[in-house]
Amino acid sequence: MHQHDAEEVSKLATFGRRKVLPRVAEGVETKTDFLAVREMGFALAQGFHFAKPMPARKFRAHHARPPAGAPAMTGAPERDNLNRSQPGG
Repeated sequence: MHQHDAEEVSKLATFGRRKVLPRVAEGVETKTDFLAVREMGFALAQGFHFAKPMPARKFRAHHARPPAGAPAMTGAPERDNLNRSQPGG
């Protein structure tokens, strides 16, 4: 992520946090991007770092199973996508 882009994304993250708006970082393509948007305070992210575009059926199947190595979840806590540090996980 270029410095100017990072500054703009950080401003948007801060604005959304202050307004209590849900924020999704899009275009996360590398682990470096992932770490940067997580540091900026994004709770959700999407991009090639996690998975390539796929048909809806495959998407549902992909997200129906927990990430590799994830502990079994009981109750109903919201799943934080940014805890997935491995692509496709």
